[in-house]
Amino acid sequence: MRRSTAMLALAATLAIPAVASAQATDLAVTRQQIQADRQAIVAQNLPLTEAQATAFWPLYQAYRAEVVKLGDQRVAAIMAPTAGDTATDKELETMLTKWVKAGEDYAKLQGAWIKKFETVLGSKGTIRFYQIESRLDLIVQAAMASEIPLVPVK
Repeated sequence: MRRSTAMLALAATLAIPAVASAQATDLAVTRQQIQADRQAIVAQNLPLTEAQATAFWPLYQAYRAEVVKLGDQRVAAIMAPTAGDTATDKELETMLTKWVKAGEDYAKLQGAWIKKFETVLGSKGTIRFYQIESRLDLIVQAAMASEIPLVPVK
C-alpha cells in the first residue's frame, strides 16, 4: 500500500493548475484516478476469504457510490471560494457551511455503514477497511489542497 499511496500522492501534488476551470478539471481527473485505483488498493490490503469477497465487493460499491456523492458536494463547496475576490461575505459563509456539513455527513455515513461491514468483515476487518479508506481519503484531501488556491485576504 505504501508504494501505491506514495505514487498517488506524488501524482496528486504535481499538477498545480493556473486558472479556476483548469483547477476543477485537474481535481476531477485526480479524483477519478484515485477512485479507479481505490478498489485495487483496498483489495491488496484487505485480506478476504472467497465468501467474504463475494459479500464485501457489492457492499463496497454501494458504500463508495454514497461516498462519491458527498465528495462531489464537498468539492463543489471548497472550489466555489476560488472566486473569493468577488464573493460577498454571506456567499463565503454559505460555502463554508456547505463544506463543513458535507464533512459531517461523511462521518455520519461512515458510522451508518459500520454494522454492514462488520457482518461481512468482523470487527478487525472493518477497522482495517476504515484505516485503508482513511489513508486514501487523505490522499484525495492532499490533492485538493494542492490544487485549490487560498482565498485572498485583504
